[in-house]
Amino acid sequence: MKSKLLNKLFFALALVFVLAVSAPAEAGKFNTGWWCRISEVDAATLASWAGQGQTMVLVYNCHVAPGSMITRFLDAAGATGIKVIIGLTPVWEISASQLAAIVNTHKHHPALYAWYLADEPELNTGKDVHYLLAVNPGYYRVIKANDPKHPVLISFNYPYNAAIWHKCRRYYDVCDIIGVHDYAKYAGDPGPWHLGEAQTQYDMWKQLAADAKAHGKDMMATCQGMSGGSYGVMSYAELKHSAFTAVINGIDKILYWMWKPGFGFVNDATTLKSVQSMVAELNGVADEMKNGHTFSPAIRVNKGPDELAYRYGVHGRNHVIAAVNIKGRGRRHGGGDPLSGVAFTLPEGVDAASVNVLYENRSLPVKNRRFTDNFTKYQVHLYQFTSAPPRHTAPSAGITAPR
Repeated sequence: MKSKLLNKLFFALALVFVLAVSAPAEAGKFNTGWWCRISEVDAATLASWAGQGQTMVLVYNCHVAPGSMITRFLDAAGATGIKVIIGLTPVWEISASQLAAIVNTHKHHPALYAWYLADEPELNTGKDVHYLLAVNPGYYRVIKANDPKHPVLISFNYPYNAAIWHKCRRYYDVCDIIGVHDYAKYAGDPGPWHLGEAQTQYDMWKQLAADAKAHGKDMMATCQGMSGGSYGVMSYAELKHSAFTAVINGIDKILYWMWKPGFGFVNDATTLKSVQSMVAELNGVADEMKNGHTFSPAIRVNKGPDELAYRYGVHGRNHVIAAVNIKGRGRRHGGGDPLSGVAFTLPEGVDAASVNVLYENRSLPVKNRRFTDNFTKYQVHLYQFTSAPPRHTAPSAGITAPR
């Protein structure tokens, strides 16, 4: 009997260990964080980022970094729970055998999330980058042959029209994650929302999501996290629009370019504070948005999909609607229109008396499952409400408990 009890105890402990090792990523957080250079981020910085809720980092220059430096970075990130995308660009600076050595050295590290193979390859006119990645020496094939487990990312620069998307699609056969980065605030733009690119962000993330689904790929968005040079400082509302137009399209990996960017760019204090706050807002609705559906039929709205975009998700008893005003976005400088009298009807069976407007210190009454709100141009609102716990009825007489 004693040996049987010990065997059961051992099996239970073993099962707990297996479940702990294979547990999914931490709940309640998006995959979000900074791009950075491996030489400019230490363990203290990674710990600070993790404390702010960041969960991912894309680290440049690893293809020419000593293997011990990469290991130390992975160890430091892993100690905080941050996952690492190892940047190998420009990968043609090393040979196929050197790439294989890097991959085989680090592929088993638990902090490794993905390999970053090419940065804006569609813009390179000096060489046939696709040929290098796909054929000779076939850098993508080298990675997948040595590490079929971890995905390969390629990120493209602001594909705002069909011709640029066509160039990007040439590379879909040499990546597993399609990335797009868009830095929307030019220094020459004359004021808030006078952004040539803000007006196209929703449609760009929408096209990214459509392409990822059509080609069986994952996706990642990179938003502006710097200013200086040709870029201005984004207001908090603009930064929120940039991130949540991605979220509403189902994108759950949102990184910011970049920590200590150089090239005449800076991490101004306003943007650093805004990114930190934005990570908190993203994580505040992460479980619901990751479980959500864009234009969910469970929610009824009195505005068309070309005026208001939304995503609705549920986690336990908690419900969240993320909604963004996209009316009038087609016009460039000075585009965007306010949207008033937007009425939302909650799902059948939800009897919430009010909805909280997250991060705005206000709530709205609900009557007959319906509430109404207004949006300034390009504005994002996050609505949170809870459903009542299920009603339990007592068992009828004559039903006995099982023996």
